[in-house]
Amino acid sequence: MRQPSIGSLCSGAGGLDLAVEHVTGGRTIWHAEYDDDAAKVLGTRWPGVPNHRDITAIDWTRVEPADIVCAGYPCQPFSAAGERKGTDDERHLWPYVAQAIRILRPGLVVLENVAGHRSLGFDSVLADLAEMRYVGSWCSLRASDVGATHRRERLFITAHPYDAARDGQWSRQGPRVGTQGSTESPDRLELLPTPQSRDSRGAANPPGRVRDGRLRTVTDDALPDAVIRNLLPTPRRSDGDGGPNPLTRAERMDDVETRVIRLGGRWGKYAPAIERWESLTRPAPDPTQLSRNGKHRLAPAFSEWMMGWPLGWVTAVPISRSAMLRIIGNGVVPQQAVAALYWLLSVSEVAA
Repeated sequence: MRQPSIGSLCSGAGGLDLAVEHVTGGRTIWHAEYDDDAAKVLGTRWPGVPNHRDITAIDWTRVEPADIVCAGYPCQPFSAAGERKGTDDERHLWPYVAQAIRILRPGLVVLENVAGHRSLGFDSVLADLAEMRYVGSWCSLRASDVGATHRRERLFITAHPYDAARDGQWSRQGPRVGTQGSTESPDRLELLPTPQSRDSRGAANPPGRVRDGRLRTVTDDALPDAVIRNLLPTPRRSDGDGGPNPLTRAERMDDVETRVIRLGGRWGKYAPAIERWESLTRPAPDPTQLSRNGKHRLAPAFSEWMMGWPLGWVTAVPISRSAMLRIIGNGVVPQQAVAALYWLLSVSEVAA
């Protein structure tokens, strides 16, 4: 069987690309990532793979077609941290992603964004996919559902041309969502704040499908719905922005840096969550490092570990600490995306 080709838009550090490669057995043939530091990570991890950079300036008629196109388009227009300006935000890049899909006509589209996208801008995405005659499925899944130490709820979407065969061609056999390797129930674990811009609040919408613009619900019990009581803050792009010493922020406990510094090197109530993720990934690195003036601050290697990325994926690339934390905070937990994709592709096959 021919290995599927993958084109990646708004690639970041490639967390979504890792998941798509794992699930489909494909190989990434190009990226489109504008950020210089993220581009350095991509160039290190996918040497020789071209980066078309600015998605707003690409002539897609001159780009090699890909069997699969994936995109983690910017979440800030739809997140609380980004003031939820939606389509009025200059960072709203979905129209450019849609243009790439319209011209390239991939056999599979994979999209990722914050959970808050469901209530802002998602209707436009569904309408555009339907107008292009793509059939889509989506679900919301938390990183903690696959064993991570933080909540980080995200929206995952798959879509394919309405007349394409759905015979399992895209998915290799994978684990059931939320069951792989975990021996502790998430509702009994204290979890760290997730690395993120800011999770939206509220109950998740049930997974659904759109067929030529008509919304259909599918089973709402197909994904686990563990009740998470206490989570570590998710890594967010602002973790590297500096600011006051975290120890002086008496009222703040919503970011990773403040939380891990106050723990003083002891995991405390988060130990079960840390140990669970260690059993699924690798030993947790030190959460803090010393700055030039001798003060403790968040270690990028710890945020990288929280996100489930391979050791040194970002932190071994010669970029600044602030750039590392920004890229990590904008990233995708590959294990979370893998679980979502296996489930979504299985739903697509059943619905055929």
